[in-house]
Formats: sequence, structure tokens, C-alpha cells
Amino acid sequence: GGVNDALRGTVKLERYGSASIRLAPSPLPVLDRLAVLHEARRAIREGVEPECSAADNLRTLAAVIALARSTEVRAAVAVEQVGSAL
Repeated sequence: GGVNDALRGTVKLERYGSASIRLAPSPLPVLDRLAVLHEARRAIREGVEPECSAADNLRTLAAVIALARSTEVRAAVAVEQVGSAL
């Protein structure tokens, strides 16, 4: 997709021991994107954290990275271990 068309790309899925496949991401309706912008504006106006904050996104990213690392080392990896490095 690229920067100018970020919602129209493909996702490469690789399962262990299988060939990779490319999938089209689920379409994100314009209304969904607009709702996110409205929520951000509301949070700024009210001086509160938005429903989906950067902190939430970092915790999600830490969980995904911990999951990936745990598959590499074949042992549990604490999300907190990863989260402190972000």
C-alpha cells in the first residue's frame, strides 16, 4: 500500500513450517477512522486520556513482542520485561 494508501496493502503471514501467504487486511470503514479522530479531539478538549491511548498501544506492542520472543526461546517471557524496554 505505501504511505499514501496505508490501508490497502497486504499482510504476509508465515506459519512455522509452512510457506508464507499474503492476506488483504480487513477494511477499516471511514467512520471508524473518523470516530478515532473525534475521540482524540474529545480527550484533548476535556484534558483526559483518550479511550485508546499511546500507553495502551505500547502495552499491546509489548505483549506481541513478548509472545514472539517466547516462541524464539521456547519459554515464557514476561510482558513487563519487554515493556520496560519500550
